[in-house]
Amino acid sequence: MLFLSIMLSMFVSSSDTVNVSKEHTLQEIVVVASRIRNKGNKIIVQMREDENKTMDEVLESIPHVTVTENGISIDGRGKVKVLFNGHEVRMEGAALISYLQSLRSSDVSKVEVQTVADASQDANVQGGVINIILRKQKDNGLNGSIENRLNLANAFFRNTAAVSVFSRWNKVNLYASFSNPITTKNDGEGRIKRVFNQPLYDYNSESRNSIPAKDYNWRVGGFADLSTRWNIGAEYAFTLNRLKRTTNDRTSMQTPEINMHDVLSFYTQKLRNHLHSLQADVSYKIDNEGSKIKFSTSCDVRRLRGDNVNLFENKCDSSNTASIYKVLTMDLSVFKRYSKTSSLLFGLKHNSISADNNTMYGGVSSNQNDNSNATFEQKERIFAGYAQFAAAYKRLNYEVGLRYEYVATKELPTNIDRNYSDLFPYVSIGYDIDEYGKWKVIASYSRKIARPLFSQQNPTKTQTSLFTYTIGNIALRPEYVNSIRSTLVYNNVYSLTLGVDMHSDLIREFSFEIPDNPMGSYVTYINHHQENHWYAYLSLPFQPCYWFNINFNTLLCYQTIQITKGESIKGHFLYMNNTKATFRLPHNFNVEVSLNATSRLHSGNSMIRSYQRVDLLLSKAFKPRVNVSLAVKNVFNKQYGFIETHSRYSNFYDTMQGSNSRNIQLTLTYNFGKGKGGRKLKRDDNGEVERLNDFNKNNNIKL
Repeated sequence: MLFLSIMLSMFVSSSDTVNVSKEHTLQEIVVVASRIRNKGNKIIVQMREDENKTMDEVLESIPHVTVTENGISIDGRGKVKVLFNGHEVRMEGAALISYLQSLRSSDVSKVEVQTVADASQDANVQGGVINIILRKQKDNGLNGSIENRLNLANAFFRNTAAVSVFSRWNKVNLYASFSNPITTKNDGEGRIKRVFNQPLYDYNSESRNSIPAKDYNWRVGGFADLSTRWNIGAEYAFTLNRLKRTTNDRTSMQTPEINMHDVLSFYTQKLRNHLHSLQADVSYKIDNEGSKIKFSTSCDVRRLRGDNVNLFENKCDSSNTASIYKVLTMDLSVFKRYSKTSSLLFGLKHNSISADNNTMYGGVSSNQNDNSNATFEQKERIFAGYAQFAAAYKRLNYEVGLRYEYVATKELPTNIDRNYSDLFPYVSIGYDIDEYGKWKVIASYSRKIARPLFSQQNPTKTQTSLFTYTIGNIALRPEYVNSIRSTLVYNNVYSLTLGVDMHSDLIREFSFEIPDNPMGSYVTYINHHQENHWYAYLSLPFQPCYWFNINFNTLLCYQTIQITKGESIKGHFLYMNNTKATFRLPHNFNVEVSLNATSRLHSGNSMIRSYQRVDLLLSKAFKPRVNVSLAVKNVFNKQYGFIETHSRYSNFYDTMQGSNSRNIQLTLTYNFGKGKGGRKLKRDDNGEVERLNDFNKNNNIKL
């Protein structure tokens, strides 16, 4: 993970200077006539039924949430947990983004974003939680949407199609969706220049990639009110990912022993990924005050098959990998509300995880003419119990929670057993400085963990070229982070957060020199001794008029790194800015302009150079059912992902060129059924008409 675990502020998104009713619930701020409100460390965004956006576009517009082609982060932190109707979506990276592109905002009731995961969430959720909640139809019938998106990137077209259907019959809600979010052929170039400390060594590599890929997502589910107290829900999802990567590489190498120029190599990679997910839950309302008991369970099975072949000077290097990843989860929770200002949440959870990996090598990787095998199996069981109490007294409100997790891990064929337990406290305190709650301060503390991924521990060697390979580290230790932050909020609009994240045993990616090959290198993972992030985050939203608003969010951070105990501490200043302006034009036209800027980032022994990116979006609603949008991402085609790797364990450093990715998207959406243009919908103008009328009334202005 190349970005930082940076804990930032609580969000107050609305730029409207409006009166706020004072609520004696935990850190609750309700902004009048706004779709966005804040409840403690949770951002709640109400979706409009007549809004036509993909969910990745919706998340991009939520402050503190960053969406890229490679995944999602909250306040700069990865390891974000995404839920769909309360159930975890076990996807990440580009697969998760493509899935979000298949979901329409008109089918979603609201989005809940937890900037800090509380005690009820798994302790390994460092980046926060995003819960996408489906809309319940009020009337019986059928509705849905059909969407087609044309993409032009790197001179290649891709087409994306999606269909979603929702129905209600009395107290039963059913939904189904299908999408092929990626049918594309990306073309890119990359360069690697290896700079040695030895004068007679030289290495240059240029490559060109062609990556056609196909993804398919199916989802079907439903939920029903069996009575006034009983509710059940179930869902089945299937995802199929196929990718074929072709790389043509031209390499020049010069050493005292080797002298070769423009040597060609041909690399192919085929990946097939199948994910089956079955989830179910049942809940019972204890009383009419919101108290309830809920039991949920899920079973996920992922099958991955990969074939890699590299041809170089009549030599062949190959590997075939088959992996099975299984997750079984059971969660029982009880929520009890004692009064309007106090409540208790407690529960038990069990996770059973297993991973089986089998790799067959051929050619160079096997170090022999015939094939060789490598197997790695890992099983992990996590038992958790948690409790969290919330209350408020006058101007003070607080949450106190504690989570306990016991982990038992077994690895084969190494026969390594790891058993350990940890406590993870969570505390959040809010205080209204003045009587009317215009000035507020919120302070919080949390402790989290990041356990090594199976892929980071897998000792199986994967050859990426004849000169480089990747390999896991079975000796990795869990990473821990203690976070402290304090946020000052003015007028429920402007916020300033100061905080620190203190990491110990932080897991980072490192490159090393191959001992018997000074021209070669390999990538693995090691634990940092410590890494701290001291930061300040400023959020300034403005809305000078009803047709224009701008959100300005910026981060300043000082990062200190100590790789091994006793060595000198290195410090780096980091900067990140996200600014988005929205224009509401006549005739249902909307224009959005986004600017994202990031300074250089440091991770392990790598440094990612700074970059700036500008995105444009023009949309028009043709009532009652049709919406058209045109988006240009990375308007100026700025290069990003330029990486420099400086290894303290090798006699060289690498520079790897990033890529340019201007992307033009034309999207056509057709909505059908009740509530999808079949009836007149109230236009959401963020309450500007209402506020204007109040202003005219108070100032005796008659129109």
